[in-house]
Amino acid sequence: MKVEEERIRTICDTFLRKPITRADLLNVLARFLKHSTETSAERSKPMQDEPFCDLVGLDSQDPEGLMLRLVKELSPMWNEVKDSVVVNQVLEFAEKTIAIANIHKDSQLAAWGDKLRNDAMLFDITGMAETLALFPKFMARKIGRPAL
Repeated sequence: MKVEEERIRTICDTFLRKPITRADLLNVLARFLKHSTETSAERSKPMQDEPFCDLVGLDSQDPEGLMLRLVKELSPMWNEVKDSVVVNQVLEFAEKTIAIANIHKDSQLAAWGDKLRNDAMLFDITGMAETLALFPKFMARKIGRPAL
C-alpha cells in the first residue's frame, strides 16, 4: 500500500517494490555492502587458464594426508553439492577445501577453493557450476586416478 511504502521510506534507507528483479536487488545491495566490481571478461575467464588445472602432481607437504582427506572428506561433500549448486552448501564446501589446503600447504587446492568461494560469494551460479565441474579432473591429478 502507498501509505505503508511512505512509512517504510521514513525509517529505512531504501525500499524495493515487488516483483524484485535481480538487477534491482544487486544495485541496492551494492550501495550498502562492501564489494568490488569486475568486468564480464574477468568473470568469464576460463578455469583452464588457472595454474592449478595445468599442473600435474602434488605441491603439498603431506601428499598422503591430503589424498586421504580428498577421498574421505571432500569427495563426499562434492557429491552432495555438485548438482544442487545451493550457495550456502557450495560456500561451506569451498571453506572446507581451503582449510584442508592450508593444513596441507597445497597452493593448487587453495586456489581452486578460493575460486569456488568467490563464485559463491558473488552468487555466480554459472561460475559455481563450472568450478565444481572441474573437481573430478583436479582430484584425479592430485591422487593419480582417472576422473570420476
